[in-house]
Order: sequence, then structure tokens, then C-alpha cells
Amino acid sequence: MISKHLLGFIDKVFNGERPQNIPVNVHYEYEIKYGEDEMHVADLFRPLDGGINGVILNIHGGGFIAGCRKGLREFCGILASHGYFVFSIDYPLAPRKIHPHPISSTLDALRYLADNAEELGINIDNVFLTGDSAGCYFAAYAIAALNDEAVRAKLFGDEYNGLTERINISGCMLYCGIYCMDTAMRTFPRFIFGDMVREYFGLKSREYWRHGDRESLSPIRIINGSFPPALIVYAGKDPVKKQSVMMIERLKESGVEADGYFEAKGGHDFQLSLHKEHAKKCMAYTLEWLDNISNR
Repeated sequence: MISKHLLGFIDKVFNGERPQNIPVNVHYEYEIKYGEDEMHVADLFRPLDGGINGVILNIHGGGFIAGCRKGLREFCGILASHGYFVFSIDYPLAPRKIHPHPISSTLDALRYLADNAEELGINIDNVFLTGDSAGCYFAAYAIAALNDEAVRAKLFGDEYNGLTERINISGCMLYCGIYCMDTAMRTFPRFIFGDMVREYFGLKSREYWRHGDRESLSPIRIINGSFPPALIVYAGKDPVKKQSVMMIERLKESGVEADGYFEAKGGHDFQLSLHKEHAKKCMAYTLEWLDNISNR
């Protein structure tokens, strides 16, 4: 796949090699099974000192066909060092599993947290979802499915109905995300994004445009006023920055509290290169936003 190689190249151009330094005041555990698929594996991070302010479910990006939770360990560790329990997941990648499996994996992870809340020592009344790049797509779609019974039933039947009563999504942080597939298909070269669409949806480009329910393939089209407060982070050198602008506008039109954070000098997923100053500023803003929502 040409696009899979390009994803790795673009990441190195914008971010280089990211160190993964876990703060000393954080306890972490790797390789935790949260579901039945072999890719249902997670990392866990929690503060060693003090209580837990909230729970964060983190979903990595990678253009639907690549990526791994391991590259976000420093990011998750810093969140944990400021009082948050962080659960960072892998999920089945396309084309081995196609839409909506990564979304159901996200919901499986939430169900795992609900099922094991007492053992983990967490309160699932204050849960946040965060994702980067394609992880934003999965996070936003999972929230929309939890908020809309019709969307949920269409994709999963009654599989996750009880989950909506057991867990409360307080907010989400979405970094350099993809939310509107139509715009992405029109914006990016077909040999790049068309490859991702073919692998993730199992549809050729012409089949995508002829899809009878194409609107439902974009989370931006199915969100409503029940969506929680959102922090949308985007960057000037990111080729998908228009997606974030559209998402902010859509959320505000729906009456949702949407806070945009723009980094003019950043590239795609700049927030993960935490040895760089602009990523540190973004993290500081994220923590301030989190604390504000958590303390309401």
C-alpha cells in the first residue's frame, strides 16, 4: 500500500523520532487485554500521588491502516502525571477489520473500564475520549453512537445499549483529526486517501461516492447537541487542518461547547513531539482545559 508508506514518511518529516519518557510520578502497565480480538490490547497509566481527577480513553491514529499505541506513551504519561487515569488502546487495523470495527473496539474499551471500575479504582462518571488523526474519527464516531440510539442500533444492534447508562462522557480532546470523508476524498490525491478509504470501508472510490448512506460514514454528519464539550487541536502545516475548522463550526452550530487550539508552526500530530516547545504549550493548554471541565 502506497499510503501506508507515505504515512510513516510524513510522520518523520513533521515530528522526527519521538522520545517516550514516562514521568516518575506515574505508574504504568502495558499489554492489558480489554477484548477478544488479538489487537484489543492497552496501556494503563495512573498517578502515583493523590487522587484521580478523571478517566481518559486514548485512541491512536495512523490513517485507518497503520499506527500503534506505543508512540503515545509519553503523551499519556504526562496526562496521568496531572491526576488522570489513562487507558490507551490498540485496535484492529484495516484491511483485516473494516468499518465499524475500530469504533466497536472503542466501545469495547469503554465497557472494559465500566466492568472493571471498582478493581481499577476509577470513577466512570467523568470520562474523556482523546484521539489523534484517524483516532479522532473513531472517538467522535463512538461518542455519536453513544448519544444516538438510531446510529448505535444501525451499526451494533443492541450490543452497547446498557453502556450508555453506565458511563458518562464529560468531554473529548481531538488532535489533527479527520471528520468528513467527502471533503477528504475531494481534498487529497486519490492514490493516497482513496487507498485508505478502500482499505477501511472496503469500497473503491466510485463505490464510496455511490454509497446509499454515504453521510453516515462521516462522524461530522451524525453528531448532535448531545456531544460533550470538545477541544479541537489543529495546525498550520497540517494537510487536514480544514477538517478541524469544519468540526468546530459543526459543533458550535449544534450548540456544543467547542474550543479550538491552533498552532501555526505545527504539522500533523505536532502535539505528540513533546520535546518541542509548541507541543509543550499545547499540552499545557490541554491540561488547563481538562481541569476546567473536570471541576464543573
